[in-house]
Amino acid sequence: MRLIKFRGRNWKSELVYGSYCYTHFTDTDYAVHAIIDEYGEEWRVDPDDVAQFVGCDKTGVEVYEGDTLVDELENEFVAEIYMRPEQIERLILR
Repeated sequence: MRLIKFRGRNWKSELVYGSYCYTHFTDTDYAVHAIIDEYGEEWRVDPDDVAQFVGCDKTGVEVYEGDTLVDELENEFVAEIYMRPEQIERLILR
């Protein structure tokens, strides 16, 4: 089973990792996009920067949607959520 987690950038432009939370307040049409980290701290993030975890590369580094991966011939691939873990495990994060 695939681990489900996300990363995004907080207001300090730091990457934060954890569960993704989206709340929409219909009375004001206000929305909050947040990542809740492993300590339960909520970080508001830009929804355009949120990416889902897709697996680990050949060296064990975590890979998220949109990351660039390369094979031994330097062919580039963009990580997508539909990729199978065994595909990602043959590549290296660039």
